[in-house]
Amino acid sequence: MRILHKVQNKESFVREHERGDVREDGKVFESYRYVKGKVYERWCSPEQLVVRKALSNKSSREWAKRPENKARLSKLIGASNKRMRQIRPARFLLSAAKTRAKQKGLPFNLEVGDVLVPTLCPALGIPLAIGSGMCSDNSPSIDRVIPELGYVKGNINVISRRANRIKNDATPDELYRVWKYASEQF
Repeated sequence: MRILHKVQNKESFVREHERGDVREDGKVFESYRYVKGKVYERWCSPEQLVVRKALSNKSSREWAKRPENKARLSKLIGASNKRMRQIRPARFLLSAAKTRAKQKGLPFNLEVGDVLVPTLCPALGIPLAIGSGMCSDNSPSIDRVIPELGYVKGNINVISRRANRIKNDATPDELYRVWKYASEQF
């Protein structure tokens, strides 16, 4: 294992690499290591990474099965998911969309680059609150333009959860009628 000279403070830590990233010298990124308030990058050869992943997965599964660790594991997973929503919102949205596609039997062929999260909702113009913890009306949400086509390239937009709920099962004619009714009331 080779630890680079790049060191960050734990308080201002910025995740720059993902497991599997490859450097110019052929080393593969394994993980970050926390030592006394500092964060170090861990790099290894591709062969070492395969062995370490297998050992890590085996010992992690054994640790997670112990009853005394279940509550701690739940907290760790929750904290990790919250950080991932903030760091990589597109990946988090993509993962949730893939799960929904499987449950509903819809086609899915999206990649992380296909999910672009804007700062403002294109439909309502409200700011999108990325990774704020609980889902809110301002949370980003993947909208299927034509729901029957599924989660495929060119058929999705990222809009606010509120706009997606409004648009959920209404036809354009119904939306127009509601808009017309509401505008006449005010």
